[in-house]
Amino acid sequence: MCGRFVSASSEADVSQALFADLSGVNLGASYNVSPMASVYGVRTLASGQRSVDVFRWGLAPEWMSHSKKLQPLINARLETVDQKPAFANAFKLRRCVIPANGFFEWQKMGSANRQPFYVYKKDSSLLFMAGIWELGVGGETKDFSILTTRANSDVAHIHHRMPVLLDGNALERWLMPGVAETQSLKNLLLEGSAERLDSHYVDRRVGNASLNDSDLISEVPPDTLW
Repeated sequence: MCGRFVSASSEADVSQALFADLSGVNLGASYNVSPMASVYGVRTLASGQRSVDVFRWGLAPEWMSHSKKLQPLINARLETVDQKPAFANAFKLRRCVIPANGFFEWQKMGSANRQPFYVYKKDSSLLFMAGIWELGVGGETKDFSILTTRANSDVAHIHHRMPVLLDGNALERWLMPGVAETQSLKNLLLEGSAERLDSHYVDRRVGNASLNDSDLISEVPPDTLW
């Protein structure tokens, strides 16, 4: 799964990387994006032009509003996204890209401990995560979930799942308006990204959603973890 990520690039950087129009909203850098936080994302408008928008992390279908126990849906499994009622329509019609500088994943260390890792591209450029979105209850927000898939060889030693990362043809198809044939789209994404990833240990402070500083992505030597 993906439960935390970093969104520290400016809107201008996102716009330039994905050839998208600016929204004019300044969110500031977040080194610890947690569920229900707002971040930049890119979608394709009906006109065919890409636009940077502000999205809130976590789909909350209207039926969830009747229960205080249910949490917003922050991840959707690529393998079944077109079969789940909460995700199928968005997968077909409302796709977005969520740019990230990297993401956090937790590795089990024995029966009780979990150690966070920061995962990022080897060249430190932006990652493009596949997202699906719906209007929030009341239509005031654009709420999204991040698609996840089986971890590749760079991440599998940390966790068995990871975000779906888009590059090349997959990114273009994902944002292409009118592409509603879900099986071919799934097959393309299931092939996996060619992006090469690096990772390192980080401080367990990242587990505190109230913290947001650049030291959260700093490498921590293994001999300081315990």
